[in-house]
Amino acid sequence: MSGSRFVVSLAAVAVAALFASGIPTGAFAQTPPAAPAAAPASGAMGGVNFDIGMLAKSPLGAWSDYTMAKTGSDKSVTIRYALVDKSPQKLGLEIDTPTPQGNVVMRFDFAAQADAWKLSGGRMQRGTESMELPKDQLDATPPMKKGMPPGDFVANETVTLPAGTFACKHYRSKIVADDPKSPIMEIWISDKVSPTGLVKSELSPLGITMQLGATGTGAQPKTK
Repeated sequence: MSGSRFVVSLAAVAVAALFASGIPTGAFAQTPPAAPAAAPASGAMGGVNFDIGMLAKSPLGAWSDYTMAKTGSDKSVTIRYALVDKSPQKLGLEIDTPTPQGNVVMRFDFAAQADAWKLSGGRMQRGTESMELPKDQLDATPPMKKGMPPGDFVANETVTLPAGTFACKHYRSKIVADDPKSPIMEIWISDKVSPTGLVKSELSPLGITMQLGATGTGAQPKTK
């Protein structure tokens, strides 16, 4: 499968998970949104992987829902990825997570370059509270080059979930490339899943999993 892959930082997902477990109102303003990282080889924190090539090919309004859970817990969080802005020059992705204090929505905007997509803006919003991604984080995030894989290729595998059966490419990567004790991310990518390509991910030894629950169309922007 061609097209560049992109890694949304683990910190961003961790923030969503923390909100889901109940952060008091007002703490939101103390928590800056996490910048996406480039490929795991950059040494930056990596996390939930998706295929930005699929994002670029998907129709405006496409969405995919994922169930995130941790081993040993009976709780789970449903996260929605939605393509809410699309033109030849720009892509806008929102990640929406319900929490006890209201939905937390993280938005990432990407600008087209000759052979890559560059993070150009981002914000986190909960209710009337919002924060912009700092400019220094935007500037420090490398472009996502076309054809860049999300990790080391493991195998072609078939994955069966309640959402269906998918022919996937299985990749493996360290969250922090130069740390021998770094958690390991296993991901399964399919070109049949819009808009992210992601079918399943497993983060060990933390025991955090994400599985595709549903896909659809008609998503509208939630950030303002």
